[in-house]
Amino acid sequence: MDQRKPNIQLPDPAQESLVEGPRGLWSDEHASVGTDFHEFHDHGEAYGETLRLAEDGAVPGRQRTRGRMFGQFVIELLIALVIAFALTWCLKTFVLQPYEVPSGSMEPTIMTGDKIFADKVTYFFSSVEKGNIIVFQDLVDPDRVLVKRVVGLPGDVIELKNGHVYVNDKWLYEYYTHETETFEPDQGERHVEITYPFTVPEGCVWVMGDNRTSSADSRVFGPVSMDSIQGHVFMVFWPLNEIRILA
Repeated sequence: MDQRKPNIQLPDPAQESLVEGPRGLWSDEHASVGTDFHEFHDHGEAYGETLRLAEDGAVPGRQRTRGRMFGQFVIELLIALVIAFALTWCLKTFVLQPYEVPSGSMEPTIMTGDKIFADKVTYFFSSVEKGNIIVFQDLVDPDRVLVKRVVGLPGDVIELKNGHVYVNDKWLYEYYTHETETFEPDQGERHVEITYPFTVPEGCVWVMGDNRTSSADSRVFGPVSMDSIQGHVFMVFWPLNEIRILA
């Protein structure tokens, strides 16, 4: 999200009012025909003294005004920064989270180095659906976040036969794999023992990467708890010439 500082313009000092001279300098009394020359001369000296003070920059009123303006600018700037930080934190915590994808497990849908947006609000109002791309906490390394596609929902029966995925005894058409075949990983690559056909437990989903030959997914670590899902991936926003909306 774009963080901008507020467009705060300080008043031009040249537009400030000049400090007035001694009150009564040009009073009706001194403007009359009978004005005594010496009396006017005395006021002239006082007026000249005021001008010299102004030229020397020693007018305390103007200094106080500039000080107040600078203090107000600093306070407004700090308030704007605090608000911007709070909005950014709320946005990333509750609404939208950007991620960079470091591997090719979701290629060609999401390429290595792509940056994606995950919506954190959708699953508060709707259920996870087959075909959704999600981000979730890694079951093997809790400090990592993985991105995969949902293939099976609670109660679905998953089978891998002849390089294809079957859900509830029906072949699953997966256009996003570009006809890449799907097989069980080697025994040494598995973190849990999976026996097919496998029934997805309640409160869990079965996930796979679109790049079936280079993805550690539910075939390796088993079903994913819905509680670990952190968002629904809906957009690739980087690189700019590859911006696209995802299913």
